[in-house]
Amino acid sequence: MLEGRFHTATCGTCGQSLQLDRRFLYTDLERAQLVHVLPSVELRQWKDWHLRTLEIFQKGSTGVPEGLSDVHALLQRFVVRTVFGPMALREKIHIWEEGLDDRLIEVLKIQACLGSPDASVRLGELVFVGKQADELDATPQLVFGTRERRFTLPAARYDILAADRPALETKYPVLFSTTWVSARAELG
Repeated sequence: MLEGRFHTATCGTCGQSLQLDRRFLYTDLERAQLVHVLPSVELRQWKDWHLRTLEIFQKGSTGVPEGLSDVHALLQRFVVRTVFGPMALREKIHIWEEGLDDRLIEVLKIQACLGSPDASVRLGELVFVGKQADELDATPQLVFGTRERRFTLPAARYDILAADRPALETKYPVLFSTTWVSARAELG
């Protein structure tokens, strides 16, 4: 998944790879994550898919016998998301692998795009790539990229956002209240 080969097919004749854009559910019980992955063409109906994702999770989590307290505790911790396309799932997994909150990463994307003086960073193209240490002073950096370039932000900016989470929940209500956690949803 993280190498970008999930749901890909390669032509035996020309060697061209194609990423399949199909609907499926991704679950990671160990990390308590459920992601409803939808074809990218469904993006315009994100509000409907958000509700459908909640229905799927609620339907799957009802009827658990009361005596299974571990299962009930797990269900309370679950992160439920809706994404459009396998590459969006890949980005979520990268974020979670680094122990980060995808909602705060989306706030950083909004800030990066709105603060870009040349407007060269477009919101729909910006993806989280990972973490790395700065080459000069080894301070932690968050790496973002577009098709054309990569850039870093100090990880301390994420920490500042995490400390100010209640204010962010008010400022960005869509990010913090829906299953489609995307700067694009927040900004319309």
